[in-house]
Amino acid sequence: MKIEKIISILRTSAKKYQENLENKNFLIIYEGDEQLEYIEVKFSGENFLHLTGVQLEKGKSKKLFYYKCLNGKISKNEIKIKTDGTTKLKLNILEMMTNISKTARMIGKYNNWGDKLYTEFIIGTNYMSIGFIKVKDRFYVPNTALNKNIKEITEKTYHIIAICSKKINA
Repeated sequence: MKIEKIISILRTSAKKYQENLENKNFLIIYEGDEQLEYIEVKFSGENFLHLTGVQLEKGKSKKLFYYKCLNGKISKNEIKIKTDGTTKLKLNILEMMTNISKTARMIGKYNNWGDKLYTEFIIGTNYMSIGFIKVKDRFYVPNTALNKNIKEITEKTYHIIAICSKKINA
């Protein structure tokens, strides 16, 4: 994938991320084994980088990266493509991923499918998923995007009944 295409995807996806996810909390209600269960997830501008598959130079700000993508100011010199192939996989689904709150149908606990990946919960579909880790003993935040069927990377999948959202008070 050419760098110009990558930058175009980053710009478009950052705008969709801002519209659909940034500064929002989502309550995901799902059918557990014996009762309804839920998790709360939270999206901020800093989380965008984790979904893209690109790397920044050491010491560069995740938040600044997001705002540069949003404002069309990101340059090819500021990003690095990962050598393991994950950048292309993530970028192929990134724009769709920004609608995950509307498209996610399943949730499950991560089954340690990837050796180098640490995540806890996965929400997604048969063709894309987002992984979440817990912070501050309350919320989950996104830490990865996967171009994988959720059923292949979770211990067991559960049907999502509802996804409720609200703006985060800044």
